[in-house]
Amino acid sequence: MKRLLFFLTVATLVSCGRTFEQRTAKYAEVGSVNDNRAAVLDINEGVGRWGYVDGTGRLVIECRYADARSFDDGLAAVQEPEGLWGYIDTAGRAVVAPQFTVAGAFDDGMAWVQSGELWGRIDKTGKTVIPCLYSEIGEPDERGWMRVLRDGKWGVLRQDGEVVVPCAYNLIGEPNAYGLIPVTSDGKHGFLGADGREVLPCFFSYISDFKDGYARTNYGGSMVLRDEPYGGQWGLIDTLGHETIPCRYYYLDTPGEGLAAFRLEQFGNYGYVDVKGNVAISPRFSVARPFSGGVAVVSYNNVNFGLVDRNGGEVSSFRYKRIGRFNDGLAPFNTDLYGMNFQGMEPRCGYIDTEGREVIPAKWDDAAEFSEMRCVDKVKGRLQVHSDYRIPLCLTHTHHQAIFRDPCIVYQNINRTKIILNLINHFLSILKIRSIRSITFHLYTQRSNFFFCILTVFINYQVCKSDICSFGSKLQCNRLTNTTSGTCHNRSLSC
Repeated sequence: MKRLLFFLTVATLVSCGRTFEQRTAKYAEVGSVNDNRAAVLDINEGVGRWGYVDGTGRLVIECRYADARSFDDGLAAVQEPEGLWGYIDTAGRAVVAPQFTVAGAFDDGMAWVQSGELWGRIDKTGKTVIPCLYSEIGEPDERGWMRVLRDGKWGVLRQDGEVVVPCAYNLIGEPNAYGLIPVTSDGKHGFLGADGREVLPCFFSYISDFKDGYARTNYGGSMVLRDEPYGGQWGLIDTLGHETIPCRYYYLDTPGEGLAAFRLEQFGNYGYVDVKGNVAISPRFSVARPFSGGVAVVSYNNVNFGLVDRNGGEVSSFRYKRIGRFNDGLAPFNTDLYGMNFQGMEPRCGYIDTEGREVIPAKWDDAAEFSEMRCVDKVKGRLQVHSDYRIPLCLTHTHHQAIFRDPCIVYQNINRTKIILNLINHFLSILKIRSIRSITFHLYTQRSNFFFCILTVFINYQVCKSDICSFGSKLQCNRLTNTTSGTCHNRSLSC
């Protein structure tokens, strides 16, 4: 008897000394330990079954499941041999009966489950939080809202299953800057409010982006192969989704400074209305552009252009063939669109202000609208670029304009001889730069002096032909030859 007790004591001590790895070495697979439980796969006569061991490697839940997941929040998803999934606790007791085709892990007390092809959500007691009715459930946003798809229609739920937006829309977009949520139903567009309630029914064929608090709407127009509809009737809405102008115009432009150009019929004249639909300027223009700086560019005959104020009063003469957009209070004008084709024509381009004064008289062959790269020296009445770019190592569009005395820029402190030498010296380096599409030589000459010629290199990258050939007071005498193809770094050689 004493000998038997001795052997039992030795066996117990040896058993206690075995590690987790030693105890679980007989299993085909061993999962990670969570909640002091690890899933293990035991294969017996070619049939695999899953069970669970504790943190020491001892079997605590017998191997009888077709599949098993790790424990989370005290529960683990297990698959019965018949194929359905349920949940058990750490003692192996069934908490949620097998009924799902897919069962996810619990997180914050809830788990995603699938019944057939439809998804839902349950809590740890097996109570349904979101019924299995949805073919798609999106990730929750910062508000805890999830877009869901049911029977081909989209809606919105909260994480607790509360319906925010019923599944009635073909598309639900992201909230815009004003908190409005764009929705589409049967090809018509509308908006939901920030609380998910419909503030603008899906009635319109098209709704533009908001600008200055208003968006254009169209009803009945065709969107075939177009970004904006053709035909139909146009109106206006505000950021609350209210129709400030019902859809009644053949054309309605985006408001500029509170006024929008409109046209009542296809071949009618243009006038202006305010954002409430009140006529500010009666229809009498063949061209009417948005207001900027208190004036708008208009034309009575689509040939001669001028400026009008908000009451329709003429601010400038109508001798101009083109007036560009106003930036920094100035816009380029052109008095003869065809002069560019004839040598010896008088200069025809300058700049006009919002009071109709020609601040910079017509003395150029071309004039561009202002941008961030070009600013106005209103004291001296001339244009300038940053003086740091005296030597065009990076051949930007601004550098080309400066080199060739482009009418759009009066370059300050520029040594043209030094620039030409720099271009020649760096030509071989330019050829070595990757991602240049092609390099073309152009020979340009001064109008009054054909002996003064400039040879330069144009980088053919994101520059249209008209941009390259529009340098004022120059004639393109001869194009020599295309040389090589390659490619250029966008950051340094984009014209």
